[in-house]
Amino acid sequence: AVPGILTVLAKGTSGEAYNIANPGTTISIAGMAKFVCENFGKGQSQLEFDLNKDESAFGYNPTIKISLVTDKISNFGWQAKTDLYEMFERTIASLRLKFQLSK
Repeated sequence: AVPGILTVLAKGTSGEAYNIANPGTTISIAGMAKFVCENFGKGQSQLEFDLNKDESAFGYNPTIKISLVTDKISNFGWQAKTDLYEMFERTIASLRLKFQLSK
């Protein structure tokens, strides 16, 4: 995100809004949970959903896929360089370090 922010500061237009995102990392919350369990659970994590078959009865929104449009910042030559795996790897490492330091 930091290189994206610096790109906007250097090349952007005052008053304009820019999305800094990786369009290739769109994922649902359920997909994220499954991804983390499979890639970082070390075989010790199991994902279980305990939901009513008729989710609409609870008023849940339908599953939709939303991604941020990054065309404006891409026109400046900026591209996301971190994939989904690396994002979670960094986040988990940061959380582990924070947990260790808080002991």
